[in-house]
This record gives sequence, structure tokens and C-alpha cells, in this order.
Amino acid sequence: MATKNKKSPLGSSFDEWLDDELKDEEFQEHFDSYKGQLDLGNKLKSIAEEQGYSVRGLAKAMGTSPSQVQRMFSITATKCTLETLMKFSVITGVDLHQILKTKKAS
Repeated sequence: MATKNKKSPLGSSFDEWLDDELKDEEFQEHFDSYKGQLDLGNKLKSIAEEQGYSVRGLAKAMGTSPSQVQRMFSITATKCTLETLMKFSVITGVDLHQILKTKKAS
């Protein structure tokens, strides 16, 4: 019978594990860095969905592949070129400034 590893997040809630890990400054720094990247990808995906675009439809409108659109919606969104973001802005009708605007920390 397997025993539970006390340092494993398994068996506890993810939120509890994350709260504990965020006490480490280095982990917090990396987490914040990736969270910003994920936020942009999620924002792009949300805008596309609100405008009624499927991945394939958006890819066709942008003249790119569906896999490129999927990457744009993922954590690699920060590697999008300005040209790609401008195309997305024009096609969806959402101002580029609004797309790139981030929420201020409370």
C-alpha cells in the first residue's frame, strides 16, 4: 500500500499548496511572471469568443493556422508579434490598448 508523501500537493487542496508555495519569494516571482503571460492569452481567447470567433474562423480571418491561434491563446501569448496583435485587434474590433491593458494590483 502506497503512503502519502507529506510534501506532495496530492491529498490537499491546490489552493492550500499554492498559498504555501507563494511564501517563497523566488516562487512568487516566477508565478507572477507566468500569471501575466497566461492572463494575456486568456484575454485574447475571451475577446475572440465574445466576438463569435472559433479558432478556425479566427485563423482564417488572420491568415494564419489554427495552431498559431491556439498558441496565441496559451502562455506563449507574450511571444506574439505586434503585427499579430494588431491583426487580432482589427479583426475583433477591440482596440489594441484595451487588449494590452492590465489590471492594477489592489
